[in-house]
Amino acid sequence: MLGTSPFIGAGQFGRRSLDYLSRFYNKPDRIVEIIDACWETGVNAIQLLPEKYIIDAISMWEKKNGEIITVISSIFRLRQIDDLINRFEHSAMLVHASIVDYHDKDILNRFLSKIRERGLPAGIVSHTPYRTLSWIKNWEIDIDIAMIPINKIGYMMDADIERIGRLIRKIDCKVIAKKFLLLAEYHQKRH
Repeated sequence: MLGTSPFIGAGQFGRRSLDYLSRFYNKPDRIVEIIDACWETGVNAIQLLPEKYIIDAISMWEKKNGEIITVISSIFRLRQIDDLINRFEHSAMLVHASIVDYHDKDILNRFLSKIRERGLPAGIVSHTPYRTLSWIKNWEIDIDIAMIPINKIGYMMDADIERIGRLIRKIDCKVIAKKFLLLAEYHQKRH
């Protein structure tokens, strides 16, 4: 699955964030080139951050290629559920970490319920996986998927991988690893 954080110049890329921002921000044609390259290698899904120019890029790519790419959106507004489901074929929808990591049970359940009402698996994104998954387990919040940072250097992980893994098994949900490529960059810097 292609992630879209580079397209918004997300901070985890350090000094490259500004480069990514200047190359991709509000430039859907450049994003289409990346989707093309990924599609050729067998990547047939995208994790959508619902920015207009990223949405436009996916629509442009599908129209240009006559193909449908599977989307998993990370949403932070309730109205995005219907807007995005009506535009793209989704395999799941996730509530963005800016909502989830705030730990408001009522708000999260409202998102999860509305996603499930539309017939999709519902999940969460977290930047504090152990803390948030512990909260989810304690409140018995039902999630189908957790998209969390998993990498050997522990970047954005608030506990070691074994503790997070034990918690995931207790919750019994699927996991989408994010920020896992940081390992390759870290390894290259050390050697």
